[in-house]
Amino acid sequence: MPAVAKPTFDEACNRFRKLLTDTRWPEELVWLQPNDVLVTGQRFFFIKSPAPVGNLAHYRNQFETGMDRELGVSIYALTKSKTTTYCFVWTPADEDESVRYIMPITGDYLKIGIPTRRSMLLAKEIRSRICWAYLKYRHKSKQKFREQLFG
Repeated sequence: MPAVAKPTFDEACNRFRKLLTDTRWPEELVWLQPNDVLVTGQRFFFIKSPAPVGNLAHYRNQFETGMDRELGVSIYALTKSKTTTYCFVWTPADEDESVRYIMPITGDYLKIGIPTRRSMLLAKEIRSRICWAYLKYRHKSKQKFREQLFG
């Protein structure tokens, strides 16, 4: 059986967009990191908008590093708006974490996904830096939970 080639970041994003199209999610991708999100303790969270432009380069690098380590790479959607899918790349820290998260460790090492309707949290974009600072202060005790969105 011939070896399956590992996808590039752009190829993986195209596969992710195909999944989004097939499930009627927006194809435009915005890459979020934990610091771009404020957890509220409710069934919604806040998103800093616009997201920092460096997020794409960060996740491209994380993707490539993850592919080199061969422990699996996940591209996952957090939530969506009418025009945008908010997403991130996740890679396991070690082989044990790779097994616990059922990561593909053969083939192309790629796992893509979107939340189900029941598991998806709603999000509200915050464009004002002053409003972001206020919300960050107001919800500071809940931010220890935001890492759970990204893994």
